[in-house]
Amino acid sequence: MPTDGCAVKLHFLLVSNESATRDLAQSALEEIGGNLECAASTEAAWDLFNSCKVDAVILDVDIRSALELVGQMRRTKNARAFTFVCVNNDAEEAVALKGGANALLKKPLSADGIYSSVSSFRSIIASERRRGQRYNVTLPVVVTFNQSTYPGIVENISQGGIAVRLPCLLPDSSIVKFSFNLESRIEIEGSAQLRWSNKFGVTGMEFRTLAPANKDGLLAWLSNQSAKTP
Repeated sequence: MPTDGCAVKLHFLLVSNESATRDLAQSALEEIGGNLECAASTEAAWDLFNSCKVDAVILDVDIRSALELVGQMRRTKNARAFTFVCVNNDAEEAVALKGGANALLKKPLSADGIYSSVSSFRSIIASERRRGQRYNVTLPVVVTFNQSTYPGIVENISQGGIAVRLPCLLPDSSIVKFSFNLESRIEIEGSAQLRWSNKFGVTGMEFRTLAPANKDGLLAWLSNQSAKTP
């Protein structure tokens, strides 16, 4: 397997209780330049989904459990993580793709096969990582839902959305309107969809609409923040 020369270090989560799968994935991802964290059970994976950010997930569990995990993950801070599902046959392939898998890994697995598949999607995963790069802030925001307004605090910002601490949790997948000012006094307002929430009262919101001027101002601010990051 050739060594991947890209500088971006991607973070992968493997869900499998098979030591052979862990060894194969570790070998393949080392060649790609990725970090690998492993969860031996779906329960451990769920804890990791809620506690850390990953760029891609490899699910080597039964197909039903895999799709349940995909659905759960889409409601966490890892909602946009790229998902590989390991499958045994054509029937499982169809079910996995219909159930939300981004790509498939066919069994029996091999280090070369994992390397080839992950490499072919690496640019997409890296692009989503850049889009999802979060910058911590503390900014007042007003969120509107069903004609009611809620004051909150923006805790981090990315190109794709914001994480907001609100006085109460709003219904999952709700569409809300929001308005806040960046530190540079650029006003950002638009609509967003609620993607995840946690026990600390923080909700992840994915941007749905932004006025062109708002988007340009946000991208300029993000670029400036990126330049400051070592």
